[in-house]
Amino acid sequence: MRARQPAFLGWLLGLLLCSLPPVLAQAEVLTVVGEHAPPYRIMQDKACRGLYCDTMQAIARRAGFELRYVQVPMARALMMMEHGQADLMLGPNRTPERERYMVFLEAAFPPARKVFYQRLDKPLLRSYADLAGKVVSVERGKRFFEPFDSDTALVKDLVSDPRIALRKVAMGRSDAALIPEELGDWLLREDAMELVKAPWAIEGRASHIAFSIASPRIKWRPAIEQAFAEMAREGELQAIYAQYR
Repeated sequence: MRARQPAFLGWLLGLLLCSLPPVLAQAEVLTVVGEHAPPYRIMQDKACRGLYCDTMQAIARRAGFELRYVQVPMARALMMMEHGQADLMLGPNRTPERERYMVFLEAAFPPARKVFYQRLDKPLLRSYADLAGKVVSVERGKRFFEPFDSDTALVKDLVSDPRIALRKVAMGRSDAALIPEELGDWLLREDAMELVKAPWAIEGRASHIAFSIASPRIKWRPAIEQAFAEMAREGELQAIYAQYR
């Protein structure tokens, strides 16, 4: 009996191995590109949290794919989307120019109001006419509202980061910084800058989830739309948003 024991154990091991489920295929990875812009995208190393990223992580879990985050300035992110070097952006506004290379999903985040941040010792902006002769710092690649975006008579100081825009205002090198309100408020708290909001502000537009048209992973669009709609019905979206308000 002892001589037959190894053969029996080998047979038993083979039986156990055959009964195990097959190894699951590795989940497909979608590349999300964007800038650090709290509370929407709080990016650190290769991770991201925040209103947009938490929502997208929940969608990915429901749909069955994984996410990889790449942090770059806004202008660079748009270029990567145009050339198919990234799959997704979280939160861009829809414009005719961007629709040439991005597909904007119905899944959209709450509109973000645009605010002019100024020093209290400067004349505060109260209307579009007050922009004449003023230097307004804005992030390169961003779109805010018309006619501001296409008005070539205005003096726009293009910067690579919204934090730089606020600092230039604080140092008196710019008259105002135009930034989404939640982002501007967050950065002011972080840097303890004493700036104020102009009485005149611009109501925001929907901020979308967008695919690069060149992405082969655009096939995930229906699953993303479905997961987003389910999260809205079940209250998960509202719970995520409430954490960053």
